[in-house]
Amino acid sequence: MTTAIQDLKRLARDLKQSAFREWVIRPEDSDIGYLISQLRYRNIIFDPVNPKFKALVEEVYGRRLTPDELYEEAKTLKKQEPGVMNIIFKELEPYITKKPEPEAPEDDSANTFDFGSGERGARRHKNPDGTLGGWVADSALVEPTAYVERDALVFNEAKVLDQARILGTSQIYDTSEVHDQAKVFGNAVVCGEAMISENAEVYGDAQVSGVAYVHGKARVFGKADVSGGEIHGTAKVNYDFPNGIVDH
Repeated sequence: MTTAIQDLKRLARDLKQSAFREWVIRPEDSDIGYLISQLRYRNIIFDPVNPKFKALVEEVYGRRLTPDELYEEAKTLKKQEPGVMNIIFKELEPYITKKPEPEAPEDDSANTFDFGSGERGARRHKNPDGTLGGWVADSALVEPTAYVERDALVFNEAKVLDQARILGTSQIYDTSEVHDQAKVFGNAVVCGEAMISENAEVYGDAQVSGVAYVHGKARVFGKADVSGGEIHGTAKVNYDFPNGIVDH
């Protein structure tokens, strides 16, 4: 059985001597040589996400290969035999989809953030699933079990406890608290001395402030402005609510 390098040399010779005539590399000779030859012969682009390309790879290798595996194999062969591979890659350049450069990891070492009144000591919250979450002021408290999405903010002396979830571009500040399994999402704001607990939800463009309590399975949403009182049970409030008690 010939080696992959021998096959690639033969392929390079064919590239020089013919206008991409029918390839002579056999599937039993070498996987990479046969794969490259069939790409041109079947007019399939070298693209790890192309369905035809993936089907050809599975046909040649007998299994699916990840884009990284394919890329690394091609890169290794090019490094081992640069003269031959340069010819092949130059000829196939219009048909090759280049592997995108990985995005640079975001710097999570910054220790300040401007919450609207100048830079303050802060850090990004590490979510329970390991993802990097939103900014939390050093003066605020977010427990490790809570989830803060990366565009959400928690600052002043606010607290996010237990399994609470702060999502979207929501903001939790002043001395407000969100705990238990409560969820604040969308563009909602919880501030003042407000407390959101149990399975309550605040979302949309709603704002809960003052000495307001939202708990149970209550929902505050839309453009509601709750500035005090108590909303609980299964109440749904999507209007301005200055004070009182709602329980539906």
